[in-house]
Amino acid sequence: MKGSTVFLTGAEGLLGNHVTRELISRNNHVKVLIESGKSNNTLVGLENMTFCYGNILDAKYIERETRDCNYIIHAAASISVYPSKNPLVQEINFTGTKNIISAAIKNKTKKVIHVGSANSFGFGTLMYPGNETTPFNCGKFNLDYIDSKYLAHQEVLNAIKTYSLPAIVVCPTFMLGKYDSKPGSGALVASIYNKSLPGYSKGGKNYIYVNDVAVAIVNALELGRIGESYILGHQNLTYKDAFELIARTIGVKAPSLGIPKWIITLYGGANQFICELLNKTPRVTYSIARISNETFYYDSSKAVNELKLPQTPIDVAVKECFEWLKENNLLNHK
Repeated sequence: MKGSTVFLTGAEGLLGNHVTRELISRNNHVKVLIESGKSNNTLVGLENMTFCYGNILDAKYIERETRDCNYIIHAAASISVYPSKNPLVQEINFTGTKNIISAAIKNKTKKVIHVGSANSFGFGTLMYPGNETTPFNCGKFNLDYIDSKYLAHQEVLNAIKTYSLPAIVVCPTFMLGKYDSKPGSGALVASIYNKSLPGYSKGGKNYIYVNDVAVAIVNALELGRIGESYILGHQNLTYKDAFELIARTIGVKAPSLGIPKWIITLYGGANQFICELLNKTPRVTYSIARISNETFYYDSSKAVNELKLPQTPIDVAVKECFEWLKENNLLNHK
């Protein structure tokens, strides 16, 4: 695929920044879709790249802009979790994906990489982590973000079977690294640095260095098997262990208070109720509180074996994230 033109959505995000750079490093031209009105500051100055500005929901625009591209990597998504029911989240994540599928079929795109979510598979325990065969079990959280990503994933698989769409789905876990402009996942690192977390829940999740995900995604253009899905993750950690790793890496004290499940759930519900009365956006909602008590552990051996997914130590990702937030005055971002 060297020397190809790749259409990339979501290029301005944490993952998209790394995918853009990985594609360019392999001598490809990247045509990046930036949502109208959004900043492209982290991408300015890169060579072998073309900007186009538009909306993933404009089907005709997407079809036109992808016409001259050999490959499509669809990484754009709304990750909003409040309110839990949000028609715009459904529209961006599901309808936007349908537009990419339609354009790829009409333009006979060589291959499509759809970036889904590991939450579209069932999570497990440290001893028995979830994998690509574990049935979806996150519907119980009643979040349009999770549900829409799952439905988009299924739409891609259906198009593969029905229309012979040459696509695969990659499903990252919790990514950390630089170029996290919002910040998104970097907010966790900032919270530990600022000592704003009172403690930790009994749950946990899988963490991965974002650049490892980018490498696997670009590898997938050649190595990924059509019709397959791959979980892109690395290390399963309890929140206690994760917070200690982050704190140790950035040189601060980790939260030491373990908070019982019922207290976290009660706090999430009460906090959401009070914030809604005051017309404020809650930092913790009932759904997020429930999620924090679960163990989102996954096995990524399929991607390691087939996509050559790297497994960089998580402290490297934390350090890179922290230094970037510090350099860009984002550690105290509200």
